[in-house]
Amino acid sequence: ALVIGGGPAGLEAALTLAAEYAISGWSDTAILLPWASGARLSLSELAELHGPMSSTNWRRVFCRCALVQLYIAAGYFDEGLAVLSEGISAADRAAFYGPEVHRLEGELRAKIAPSDPDGAEACFRKALDLAGARGEKSLALRAATSLAQLWHSQGMHGEARTVLAPVYGSFSEGFDLP
Repeated sequence: ALVIGGGPAGLEAALTLAAEYAISGWSDTAILLPWASGARLSLSELAELHGPMSSTNWRRVFCRCALVQLYIAAGYFDEGLAVLSEGISAADRAAFYGPEVHRLEGELRAKIAPSDPDGAEACFRKALDLAGARGEKSLALRAATSLAQLWHSQGMHGEARTVLAPVYGSFSEGFDLP
């Protein structure tokens, strides 16, 4: 197996291999290399990652979310919000991975305007409601964790526990995993 490192060089190598061997659908998912490696990219390196995402439906949305997480990690919150606004439609927000789109929007809003948490809270609640209604437990846990962290930062410790406990309690396996 060939393992390619993260960052722009790894992305370039993955894209070159995908083109050389006509591996369809790889170009947009190559964005996952720097995301998975935890790389912190510059704004210009992040901008270069916009081009590869040409596929439609769930993979494009998933890759956009990975890109937004790279923007968050690098501290470019306004730009991350622009990626969500420009690249993910209302229909995408209601489809697969929609709860994560709303959660990421909430994370960005919390970073951009920490003194106005209502927008972030609304996004986290929307993510939690959507994931809960569809039985997407891992996405519900991510949304509940984000909402609980927001409330905890506001001194609302009881409310944070109240929103997180039922979602966490719905899991019955996986506790012994590293």
